[in-house]
Amino acid sequence: MNGYNEFYRLFRQKLEEKKSIFPVDFQIPNHQNNRAYLGYNTGKSAVKYYTEYTSRGYSQGYIGFVVGIYLDGANYENRLHKLQQHKDEIEATIGEKLHWIDTGKAGRIFFLLEEDFDNIKDWDSTMNWEIEKLAKLIPAFQKYIRDL
Repeated sequence: MNGYNEFYRLFRQKLEEKKSIFPVDFQIPNHQNNRAYLGYNTGKSAVKYYTEYTSRGYSQGYIGFVVGIYLDGANYENRLHKLQQHKDEIEATIGEKLHWIDTGKAGRIFFLLEEDFDNIKDWDSTMNWEIEKLAKLIPAFQKYIRDL
């Protein structure tokens, strides 16, 4: 887990430097524990933007770096369905297809960079990818999240 800690420590620094590119009051978390993810407030409870590395793939084979939206809580299915009603418009705004999944415990909508953490040769380009995707995700979803 030490590699994850170092990666996300450096990522937090890079994100802080580029914070002004985000269209909302974007709060950067200050996790100092053994986590391979960072969660960001959306203004709605049980709905977060997040960046992470997953090696377990949400039980569906997704392995790599993820930038997305995490929906949990008692009504996550309803919220996921409401967002899916705007899928075409959201993906057109972003200019890319996203992964939309229901894990049975939470909803996830995300970009995936299929990369094994141990094989990353250029952390900086991976961090830039995460920031670029986060900068696309937030403005495309924020108006829909407000209405959940």
